Amino acid sequence: MRKVALFSKFKKLSLASGLLVAVFIGSLLVAYQITLVKKAVQQEGEFLSDIVFANLYAFMQKGWNKEDISKKLNELNNYHNGVNFHMHRSEKVIELFGARESRWKFTEAEAELLKGIGPDNRVSYRSEYGFIYSKPIEFQAECLACHGNAKAGDIAGVLSISYGFENLKLPLLHSFIMNMLLLILTVVATYLVYTRAIKASIIAPFDQFIDKMKSISQSDQIILKRSKTPIAEIAEIEDLILKEHSDLLNAFKKLKQASLIDPLTGLYNRKKLTEVLTEEITRFEQHSTPFSILSIDLNRFKPINDTYGHAVGDDALCHFGRIITEQLKGTDFAFRLGGDEFLALLPTTQLNEAQEIKGKVQQALAGTPLSIPQGELFLNASFGVCEMTAEDCFESLLNRADESMYQHKRELKANRLTDFSI
Repeated sequence: MRKVALFSKFKKLSLASGLLVAVFIGSLLVAYQITLVKKAVQQEGEFLSDIVFANLYAFMQKGWNKEDISKKLNELNNYHNGVNFHMHRSEKVIELFGARESRWKFTEAEAELLKGIGPDNRVSYRSEYGFIYSKPIEFQAECLACHGNAKAGDIAGVLSISYGFENLKLPLLHSFIMNMLLLILTVVATYLVYTRAIKASIIAPFDQFIDKMKSISQSDQIILKRSKTPIAEIAEIEDLILKEHSDLLNAFKKLKQASLIDPLTGLYNRKKLTEVLTEEITRFEQHSTPFSILSIDLNRFKPINDTYGHAVGDDALCHFGRIITEQLKGTDFAFRLGGDEFLALLPTTQLNEAQEIKGKVQQALAGTPLSIPQGELFLNASFGVCEMTAEDCFESLLNRADESMYQHKRELKANRLTDFSI
């Protein structure tokens, strides 16, 4: 298929679109992956927090002090590799048992959980420690024995569980690689399908359209049948071009025909004679097909113009042209070469047949006068007849015909038969 500029633009456009789609989908996948991780952390954190709280609550019921509980938290942190637990104590607990040292930054969300004023009863977020899940712990009725300054339902603290990035790195990497491979395959497949569809639905019709326009520009024939294109706009443009092409060809043919026709008599002119005579000479040289010509000159045409005027002179020329044409065969040609000079070309005609046609024209001319205001005008003409021979060329053939015609004119003058009569 031809590489057209349009296709290159579509390829660049589709590639750019594919990259944009890849970036967009990649961003969605990353965001979706983070959402999944946060959801997993939240679910896992909720599960672990319930277990840890149940253990801590059991320890407190046994009368463990804060050192024992801190020790147990450290054991839990060491036991769960990559998962850390931390308890943020509320003011009521700090009032009785003091604060615990923490390397964690206390976030605003956790502070709201600790005060019980947050919009949610748990939060999950990303921090420098990893993914964090925090959940408030409330005082139970059994807790009030040690926490006399609180009541059941108050916030005792916030349990935060962190999942280190190193624990999530490998599964996230695997998931990311799989998602990116899927994304790349999707983009490549989309690109291939897209470019193939573009080729089939747009580029191929444009190629056909361009080829059709080239064939139209190189053709001198009227082409009415358009290509079968699925694009309505191309079909509409093609129809308009075909119509314009048809109109132009018709106009050109009319102009060409007019350039070969004598405007006064309607006979062919000298230009057409050159074209037809050249073809006949070629046919004679290749196939020995005979042909003859009649060189005809209307006698004393100038006195007709001078005596009766140019309008009658024009009528005389047209009348003379009609008489010649009526005596010729359908395959013959009649020409007006200029002024009062005429010529008839007779394909597949030998000299004796040409002499017969000459006689018919003479008889018709003598028996068909031209009606003018002054009466009936009988015209007179001189004829020269010759047949193409192997020794002839274009010029020599015409010269022989003219010489024969002038010889006939001299004979008529000698016998005083060249004048017109009325």
